[in-house]
Amino acid sequence: MIVHSTMTRTFQQTPIVRGRGLISNVIENLPFEAHIPGYNFCGPSTKLQKRLQQGDVGINPLDEFANTRHFLFSAESFG
Repeated sequence: MIVHSTMTRTFQQTPIVRGRGLISNVIENLPFEAHIPGYNFCGPSTKLQKRLQQGDVGINPLDEFANTRHFLFSAESFG
C-alpha cells in the first residue's frame, strides 16, 4: 500500500535585522572600504553612492551580486 501525503509549505517574510553593536558601528565608520582585494563591492563598508557615481561595476558575478545586495539594503534603509 502506497500512502501519499501532501505537505503544504508557507513562507513568511522574515524581518531584516541590522547589526547595531559596537563591531557593526566600527565597520560602517571605517575610513576605507574593506573589500576583498581587487573587488569593487564585495566586502563591508562599501561607499555605494561614491561607487555608483564613479560608474563602477562588478568585476565578476560575485562582485555583481554584492553590488545588488548593497543596493537592496540601501533601498531598505531609505524605503
